[in-house]
Amino acid sequence: MANIVPERDETYLKELINPIGVLCVNKIINKNRYNTDSARNLGTWSNGKGYVENLYVTKTGNYFRHYVGSSQEPTEDIEALTYKDAKAWADKHLTKDEYKAIFEGEPEKTVSGTVELLRITLPIEMVKELREKKEVTGANVSWQIKKALLDAGYCKTKR
Repeated sequence: MANIVPERDETYLKELINPIGVLCVNKIINKNRYNTDSARNLGTWSNGKGYVENLYVTKTGNYFRHYVGSSQEPTEDIEALTYKDAKAWADKHLTKDEYKAIFEGEPEKTVSGTVELLRITLPIEMVKELREKKEVTGANVSWQIKKALLDAGYCKTKR
């Protein structure tokens, strides 16, 4: 059964423990760290026979799949995924609503034109400043970033 797991509870953690009782939560692949403790769980799928897969995204936007289960031998591993592979996994294993909640960044038509949700990584202090400015001025974070890019000459489009 697929579900978005915003916070891990005891039952969820028990599902991840493989038959020999080891919890694999950390792996380095191509110099990138994939850690189930610090990444966000986007969805879970199980075949109902002891095999469980989880889709994660790291704080830096890297996707990976953590799987635990057994066919003949106990198996557990972490596999790095491209954005395209993560979308394919979610499309296959999650509901349409869950898929949409994760990948809603696809371009969409709006009254004022076409917009796209873009996930970016900023230093936490910068995010705090942008949010504080929003409280004072009412200007949302997206508008502040857009204005800064326009003012700096990085973009010409004013929409």
